[in-house]
Formats: sequence, structure tokens, C-alpha cells
Amino acid sequence: MSYSEILVARDGPAMIITLNRPERLNAHIPQMGRDLTAAIREADADDSVRAVIVTGAGRAFCAGQDLSDVDVFRRDNAEPGDEFATRDHEFLAAFLDCRKPIIAAINGAAVGAGSTMILPMDFRIASTKAKFGFVFVKLGIVPESGAAWFLPRLVGDSWTRRWCLTGRLFDAAEAHKAGLVDKVVEPENLLEEALGLARDIAINTSPVAVAVTRQMLWHVPVMSDPRECFALELDLFRDLNEGPDVAEGITAFLEKRLPRFTASPASGMPATYPWWPRAGGRR
Repeated sequence: MSYSEILVARDGPAMIITLNRPERLNAHIPQMGRDLTAAIREADADDSVRAVIVTGAGRAFCAGQDLSDVDVFRRDNAEPGDEFATRDHEFLAAFLDCRKPIIAAINGAAVGAGSTMILPMDFRIASTKAKFGFVFVKLGIVPESGAAWFLPRLVGDSWTRRWCLTGRLFDAAEAHKAGLVDKVVEPENLLEEALGLARDIAINTSPVAVAVTRQMLWHVPVMSDPRECFALELDLFRDLNEGPDVAEGITAFLEKRLPRFTASPASGMPATYPWWPRAGGRR
């Protein structure tokens, strides 16, 4: 597919998505969201893609919503689907639904929408030049894109309040200390660090098991009773045991070799999947 606001490339098992509005510090516009949605769904349908890396062109990751178009805040002036309060949700839903791990390679400023965009990703690796900021209260609005749901689960209540109620900017070292990012590296090492993680996933793991585990990590924490998780695990173990990957994984372990998994996320997900309500979502 062709995209106007992002670049899409392949490096081995990784699809690399680059936000590509460097002259605007990759500020978010509705078309960027549509491009991200399509690219993530393209990756999700392609079994040769084992992980997705999202980064930015130039010196920023994403400097937030493009505020040069003030009408974007006004629902009565917006095109259908372009409302400020809803337009990000489709690509964020695509992130959540994706059966492949998503790695943020944060090369520079990730402010506002740039900070919320990384929350539903699985890994966040930051350059030493990265900056973050949940700056919404400085604009007279509230945190968007589910930040009030995601952020406390990642960094706890104290850091969430410190950032969201002041709207202040903070650096990669503070983001790492709080747990928002997993690792901080020098700028020249950022992409290779993300690619190394993607390769490790591709070499050592079952694509289907990763896809199911990714969704368990999103949905199990909001279960009301651990017994619900016990029951789900039993169902998933039963279903996965009917596929080829369990036997291959055990055999590879016993033979001390790398596994050769063959089950397909595109066509071979277990019968139990999805087990959660999917209001407005895709199967």
C-alpha cells in the first residue's frame, strides 16, 4: 500500500513504520491516523511480520496534534471521523487488536499525542534525546487517547498525577525511572536496539502464543477474580495443544535447538480467541 504521512519498510521480521512529517515534527493529523491504522492491519495480516517498530523521521518522534488547524477541536466543523476526540481511537484500537508486538523507537520529542501514542505499545525504547509531556491541561483539555486508563497501569498513580496535572515536559531518564520506557540508548543505537528485540521475538517464540499472550496482558488485569484467569488459561492450553507449536516447542527444548514454529496468527488462532467483548472491534 502507499501512504502519505508515514513510511513503511521491512527489515527481516520487522515492519518499520516511520511517522513522516519531519517539517512539522511529525505532528499528528487525521490522515496520519488513517495511515497508521492501515499499516498496522497490514502487518497483522502478514505472517512474515513478527513485530512492528514505530519511529519518527527527523529530530522528533511526534510533537502532538497539529495545532495549526484549530478547527480540528470543533466537532461541528470537522469532517465525519475527523473529530479531535475520536480520530485517534481507530489507530489505537488497531494497536490494541494487533497480534504482533509493537515497539516504539522514540527518537526525539514525544509530546501530547506523541506521548499517548506509545502507551498501547508493548515496548518503548527511547533515545537520550527523547522528551515527553502529557501537556493537555496547558491547552485547556484533558488527556486523550485513553491515557487516563493506560498511564496509571504503566507507571502508577503518583507519576501519572505528576505528569498529567502539571503538563510539564520530562526527559528520557525520568521516563525510564518511572517505567514509561524500558531502555534509554544513544540515538545512533536506537533502531538497531529495536530491531534486535524484533529478531529475538522472531527467532525464539511462537507467533500464535505471542499473539494470545499479548491479548492476555491487556485483558486479564481487568478481570474481577483470578479464577477467571485460571479458567481462561485452561481453555487456551487445551486449544493451543491441538495445534503444532506446543509439540514443536517441547521437542526443540529437549533437543536444545531453536524451535521451528508453523502455526499462523492469520489463520490459526485458538478457538477461544477472542474471549473478551469486542464492542465495535474486529475479529
